[in-house]
Amino acid sequence: MNPSGADESSLKRLAKVGIADLPPVLLDSLAPWCWDRGETTGDARYCSLSRTLQMLVDTFDEQDEHGGVSNRFLARIDQILHSQILGILDAPDAEEGALLARTLRMEVAQVYQEISPKQP
Repeated sequence: MNPSGADESSLKRLAKVGIADLPPVLLDSLAPWCWDRGETTGDARYCSLSRTLQMLVDTFDEQDEHGGVSNRFLARIDQILHSQILGILDAPDAEEGALLARTLRMEVAQVYQEISPKQP
């Protein structure tokens, strides 16, 4: 395990418990860990996961100053993460994993178009 505490089991935990039940410090460390993992292994699924997670971390940081993230937004994001992260990690090869991770990133980006992360 690295000093930040983030590793592949942290991603699996995120898929299982959701964003709200993951310690914020662990969520914050997952994006850089994924990016580093992608760069050091050449496995692009981790770079795409990093971009997705960083988008979410930035949103949470911004919304913390304005009353938090809406429950509807959070529930939809958790649903997507829950249904897709394990498949990305368990993909039989890096190429398939990267394509699945790209799909996840695009679905999360679509949620931003459909549901405001801001509290009503």
